[in-house]
Amino acid sequence: MNYKETMNELSKGHVFGKDPISLKLFKTYMNSKNNIQKQLKCIHISGTNGKGSTSYAMEQILMEAGYKTGVYSSPNIESDFDCIRINGKKISQERYESYINLYFDEWKQYGLSSFEAEVFLSFLYFIEEKTDFVIYEVGMGGKEDATNVIDSILSIITNIGLDHCDYLGNTYLEIAQKKAGIIKKNSLFITGEKRKDCLDWFSYICHQKHTKMYTAIKEESYIDSGLHLNVMDYSNIYIPVYASYQSKNISLAIQALEVLKKENYIQFKKEDVYKGLSHFHWTGRFEIVRKDPLIILDGAHNLEGIKELVNSCKDIKNLSVLFSALKDKPYDDMLEELKKISSHIMVCDFEHNRKADVSLFLKHDVEVIDSYEKIINEIQTPLLICGSLYFISQVRKKILL
Repeated sequence: MNYKETMNELSKGHVFGKDPISLKLFKTYMNSKNNIQKQLKCIHISGTNGKGSTSYAMEQILMEAGYKTGVYSSPNIESDFDCIRINGKKISQERYESYINLYFDEWKQYGLSSFEAEVFLSFLYFIEEKTDFVIYEVGMGGKEDATNVIDSILSIITNIGLDHCDYLGNTYLEIAQKKAGIIKKNSLFITGEKRKDCLDWFSYICHQKHTKMYTAIKEESYIDSGLHLNVMDYSNIYIPVYASYQSKNISLAIQALEVLKKENYIQFKKEDVYKGLSHFHWTGRFEIVRKDPLIILDGAHNLEGIKELVNSCKDIKNLSVLFSALKDKPYDDMLEELKKISSHIMVCDFEHNRKADVSLFLKHDVEVIDSYEKIINEIQTPLLICGSLYFISQVRKKILL
């Protein structure tokens, strides 16, 4: 079977939002595999926003320091296989499908979802390739996420926001409690979250699990030809990005690695940080895909993410916005935020089984368009495309054909 056939087949019995979120089946399956994932030295990242950027920054620094670094992240942006990579290189389709052919019948027998199957597949790949470290990004929440079968040396929670509330809870504390499920016994933990009730919960869990807790210190930054960052004893780190929100994510990545260095898990030089981050380019996050006219893609897909994006775009004049979203997102509030930076907001359809119908956006002063391809080809002023990672992934492929 090929990739698409497998994902479709495994998805048949698993409907997002209807299945209870539970690790029980996947833990049973991993027990049958002697919990091979415990052979990996893992860093585990959860949080409402910034997981991908934080893991990418850590990946770049670890690679620069000479470590063979694996990463598992989701969803895919550039291709069906970029969620599993080693030293920046994605798994090949041939390798991926070879695992499918070996294990598909077992996955069906145990009732695994496509996400669980892919996480297992990543374990095989990283073990066979003898990675030094693997960074695992949580799919949703933490406690019952398929990635939470790993034993991590360091857990990271970037921040807490109100997203996936139907599954994780309706308050910051309830969501923090779910995400704190990734914190392991006798390990390390760091967070960029600042809310006292969330920090108090993290502290309580770390105390219960005899885990050292660190909180990220505030960074300083400014943007001219790129982002300039000062944090800890690092001054004027240059990162070739233009989104102010990335300062928090990259600062957290540096501090997380400094924790691992302090605890003697890794060694690296300051030059590794400067050089590694000089290569920073995270696809789909304030990604400039065209300069004339300016077209920016950003995967902000919840209210907190949109607020950060709006702050990063506030100085762009004559900005138009092309927006779409999933139906379980607070799209009304997201559109209200986007009105702060644009008087011309367009909405359109895209392919996804959880997409919001464009009719749901019509209470706002928006323009419904039939084809985003036409807009991309004809627009003469700056354009921001945002609202969903799945949406921008599809648009990105059309732009970069």
